[in-house]
Amino acid sequence: MEGRARFDIPKDSAFEALELKPGDEVVATAEGVSRTNKPVSALTEKLSWRRGVLIFYGTTLADAAREFSRYSETKLVIVDPKVAQLKINGTFQADNVQAFGDATQVVLGLRLETRNNEIVISR
Repeated sequence: MEGRARFDIPKDSAFEALELKPGDEVVATAEGVSRTNKPVSALTEKLSWRRGVLIFYGTTLADAAREFSRYSETKLVIVDPKVAQLKINGTFQADNVQAFGDATQVVLGLRLETRNNEIVISR
């Protein structure tokens, strides 16, 4: 977001250093390391959880449900694959799964059913 950072990549018996600047994003997997540069505004949205909010733009319900699951004991369950692929926009409190469920009900016309620690979203 600001300043600089150094990311060391193991290479043979040494390291290759990547100098990161605001907007740089590094993803390391078993296959290798990739660096991309994104607008700082995009990273601000991605890191919104630091402020206790989740921001979605054209995000599938499946991805939004996964993100909410990281911050709440109440899990969102979407059984229908077509419903899981519906997209939503909005800013939500990370710890308020019910408000997100209510939004899917109002905006997308979906049904909610609460079972124990789950909210099941369906048509």
